[in-house]
Amino acid sequence: MAIVCKCGKPNLFITFTYNPSWPEISQNLPRWATASDRPDLVTRVFNAKLKQLMRDITMNNIFGNVDAYVYTVEFQKRGLPHAHILIILSEGSKLLTADDVDNVVYAFLPDPVTEPRLFDCVTRHMIHGPCGTLNPNSPCMVDNSCSKKFPKEYSEETVYIADGGYPKYCRQNNGPVARVRNQEVSNEFVVPYNPYLLAKYDAHINVETCSTMKSVQYLYKYVYKGHDAATMEVWNGNEIDRYINVVFSYINSRYVSPPEAVWRLFAYKLHDISHTVVRLPVHLENYHNVYFARGQELRGVQNNALPRTKLTAFFALNERNVDARQYLYHEIPTHYTWQASSKEWRLRRIQAPRETLSRMYVVNPLDRDRFHLRLLLLHRRGPRSFRDLKTVNGVVHATYAGRRRLRWDCWKTTKRGGRV
Repeated sequence: MAIVCKCGKPNLFITFTYNPSWPEISQNLPRWATASDRPDLVTRVFNAKLKQLMRDITMNNIFGNVDAYVYTVEFQKRGLPHAHILIILSEGSKLLTADDVDNVVYAFLPDPVTEPRLFDCVTRHMIHGPCGTLNPNSPCMVDNSCSKKFPKEYSEETVYIADGGYPKYCRQNNGPVARVRNQEVSNEFVVPYNPYLLAKYDAHINVETCSTMKSVQYLYKYVYKGHDAATMEVWNGNEIDRYINVVFSYINSRYVSPPEAVWRLFAYKLHDISHTVVRLPVHLENYHNVYFARGQELRGVQNNALPRTKLTAFFALNERNVDARQYLYHEIPTHYTWQASSKEWRLRRIQAPRETLSRMYVVNPLDRDRFHLRLLLLHRRGPRSFRDLKTVNGVVHATYAGRRRLRWDCWKTTKRGGRV
């Protein structure tokens, strides 16, 4: 969310799914084998394709200039890897009108005569279901309706929907018809796609444009939703020996498919972002975190008696460096680099390969002292100590809230019917 605060909401949401029929895989398999027999080959090919896709988006600028991106790699239950990608375009490349969307996203079947390759790719990768009345037993059917809201309504032109996260794409009712899974389907079952990416990568690549701010929370929660889980039980049929430990069942329910295991063995990236985000702690004086190994508690406390955290190092930097006093706490990582070995901020002399952003940890308002300390750090420039933050016009207040804390207590007492 620090990237959203800096660059704005995402403009494109792309889902890239692995295709087991890629020639790089099929040409390297013996006759008796399938893609599922070679998870190492699957992961290597998909990783190479994903890197090339990100180069097309961020360096070749097929959608325009890109300000930021975030992607996460996930694995389906049957092992197929896929990536969820969020793209934030620069101001001059944003999709502001329906014509801009129509130039990037298609949601209809192409002409099979003039574009046979693209028509073949759409029918093999970008047709949902079929479901509904054509196939009531489709896995997407819930309570006699499609959970993905297919088939879509026909539309003569792209229309932005005020309450929706995605626009209503152009789906004319006079397009060609394709036969998919023994059913004839038209534009109402086409998943939105980009023709260039679909024809180049020959895989399921769903491209969606984000039209409202409501999509931000859903998209980022979807990207960081976590790993897959599965529950399996093996027992000998005797009810007496069947003991279920709910805690261990919850902890050990993680499901790791062979491609995911190989992906982790190869140390490929499961997540990547365009910016470097530095997390800044917010703690009271002498209430910083202390880390120690088991059995070395006393030594850990003694070694951390004098705190040297990013916050206290920020105070020390302002004490010795006049130039640093012009920056707020969350602006320091942009101009200074945190040295983990010496635990101090040093001036950034070499331009970092990635732009650096910062994010202060969120503090609950019920934690009053830390909450008001965070407010002061957001607005006070150049504080040299915790005491300096509590000093206003030469008066050292007891808390970081100062007189505001007193007013809040008085208001709370009055609301409860007491005296002030």
